[in-house]
Amino acid sequence: MQGLLRGQLGFDGVVITDDLEGAAVSGTIDPALAAKGALEAGDDLLLYATSTNTSAQAFGQLVKDVKSGQVDRSVVQSAYDRITDLKDSPTG
Repeated sequence: MQGLLRGQLGFDGVVITDDLEGAAVSGTIDPALAAKGALEAGDDLLLYATSTNTSAQAFGQLVKDVKSGQVDRSVVQSAYDRITDLKDSPTG
């Protein structure tokens, strides 16, 4: 997302993941760990379509990762800014 979509193509809008509990993801990586990778890759909204428990676990882990410095706070801030910009836009 960061390199191609945001860097080369200049897209500055909101990016939403596919279901992070789907077979393609959960069959290879823990959905909570997938959240960290998706956020660091440039996704803004992380979709968990099956279980609120899994999304709560992923959120909790992301909070811990930001507090410990494993995820840069600026990554979360950038995602937040893009989401609020969309919400505040006349077409959003």
